[in-house]
Amino acid sequence: MKITTLLIDLGGVLVDLRWREKVSALLQRDVPIEQLHQAWINSEAAKAFETGQSSFDQFISHFRQEFGITKNEQEIQKDFMEMLAGPKSSAKEILAELRKHYRLALLSNTNPPHISEVRENYGLLEHFDDIFLSFEMGCMKPDQEIYLRALEHMAVEPGEVCFFDDGLINVEAAKSLGIHSFQVFGPEDIQQSLQHLNDCI
Repeated sequence: MKITTLLIDLGGVLVDLRWREKVSALLQRDVPIEQLHQAWINSEAAKAFETGQSSFDQFISHFRQEFGITKNEQEIQKDFMEMLAGPKSSAKEILAELRKHYRLALLSNTNPPHISEVRENYGLLEHFDDIFLSFEMGCMKPDQEIYLRALEHMAVEPGEVCFFDDGLINVEAAKSLGIHSFQVFGPEDIQQSLQHLNDCI
């Protein structure tokens, strides 16, 4: 089946993150990246925030309680916003080139303050035909629901889609639905993965 659509993650793929540094700072201890990712996915405060069930202020309050954080709310907010480190250097150019050949869709676990920063300052979102944000959809990766709803909205079959994400658990979830899925860490990786896939077809 011909690939018509690219479904692309935002943070860690198109946007540089200080994720480990800043989440470790929030938790006030150094934690290996995989443990951090798991802690974030399992956090009730983070899940509520990134599925649109709580405000930024509520998230900060709940996050402090959940992890026993002693930092004040202003310090937590500062660390949280500094997780984003700007668009990856080649992201805009590669997205523009990919859009000549594919329908581009964004699928991101995110929240209102982070996406506002990206929308206002990064110049990335205008390259996408469809934008799927966890806090607007009420569900998040790796739950199957978010992938299925994106496919339904775009009226495409799983085999028509390539999904790119830096989180292995998210990649495996998409792959289980029949979506061509790749773990990538930058726009160049997307191009290389597509080349490899095309060579195999």
